[in-house]
Amino acid sequence: MDATIIEKFGPLTTAAARGELDHWAQTQRERLALLIALDQFPRSLWRDTPSAFAQDIKATRLA
Repeated sequence: MDATIIEKFGPLTTAAARGELDHWAQTQRERLALLIALDQFPRSLWRDTPSAFAQDIKATRLA
């Protein structure tokens, strides 16, 4: 599953971590997508590293 997430959502997750998708927080549906990109996908992209949890505070604030 990690490989699939990395392949399909790696660039999106990196963009979200850089703040490039912050404008997605304006609608409920986009906010949910941003939360997934900040909270769930990093677990696969950066598994077993501190980066896997680096966006937790931002995701919690959005929730």
